[in-house]
Amino acid sequence: MKNRCKIGVATLLAGCALLFGPSRAFADDINTTFPVTFDTSSLVGQSGLELAFVLVDGSGSGDNNTTISLTGFSFGTGSGPSSASLQDSQFFNLVTDPFVPGNALSFTVGILSTNLDQPTPDFFEFAILNASGLPIPTSDPSGLDSLILADLTSPLSSQISAVSTVPEPTSLVLFGTGLLILGFGKLRR
Repeated sequence: MKNRCKIGVATLLAGCALLFGPSRAFADDINTTFPVTFDTSSLVGQSGLELAFVLVDGSGSGDNNTTISLTGFSFGTGSGPSSASLQDSQFFNLVTDPFVPGNALSFTVGILSTNLDQPTPDFFEFAILNASGLPIPTSDPSGLDSLILADLTSPLSSQISAVSTVPEPTSLVLFGTGLLILGFGKLRR
């Protein structure tokens, strides 16, 4: 009976040490980098494009606990920024840079986050904006047309989408003509 009591007390103390000990402060930290590459050949020839990087602070207060570094940009035959950086100094943090598309866009995303915001984590998003300031179509299943969506949780959960083929204006005219023909057909009936 005494041994069971000692084991129970030892287990309780070990559990408290793990839960409240110094290692707990670092359990939620993220310090990682990952390379990304996108095929942007369908965007060649378009003008007025911008790269848009967004960091949303989960706490809503701008607590400066997350830094996103974007380095090693390569644009194929295009051009754009050499680096960019975001810090969650306010609720919504946005950086945009002009971009001339080439056949590919690649860069490295570095994330350093300490004391992650709970229960709502910080959030990182990357998109390419058209000349009207709207995101170009992507394969993003969330419907936001983002190329990268990342909840800054531990472990990091992210989704990387592909740039969709942008329809040519002639394709849109053909599609519109087909809709008009269908519409007139319904009116005649």
